[in-house]
Amino acid sequence: MKKLILAVLVLFSISAFAGHAPLPTELMQAKTVYIQNDGAPTSDLRVCTEELNKWGRFTVVSNPKDADVIFRLNFRIENGGYRVTSYGVSSTMNALKTITVLQRSTGNILWTDTRAAKLFGSPTKAVVNELRKRVEEQEKTDGKSK
Repeated sequence: MKKLILAVLVLFSISAFAGHAPLPTELMQAKTVYIQNDGAPTSDLRVCTEELNKWGRFTVVSNPKDADVIFRLNFRIENGGYRVTSYGVSSTMNALKTITVLQRSTGNILWTDTRAAKLFGSPTKAVVNELRKRVEEQEKTDGKSK
């Protein structure tokens, strides 16, 4: 029993301190991006463009052939289960926004993240900011290892 508890604690510690998998080189070296709207509201396209321009890492291009990577914006609604209250049973729906970063030349997925829409805040902005955080963390780590 002690060995089992120790093994669980070791695995938990490793997973708690293990960072994210490194971002692919193709994403880290990309300079240009095309934003493809795959069913997201136009406001998400605007927010994504604004956040990328604010970041300044990528140049947003209007032709996918000119891009190193493609940011594909997607929106979907999923059944979030059921809620039981004293008034009855109702279903909940989740509005999910996803950005998938694809290598233009191969179509390979380099990174993806999905966030649920909330009453306040933009899930699209949160996804772009998460990618920014990950890229900047990796740049710091790569700079220390060189």
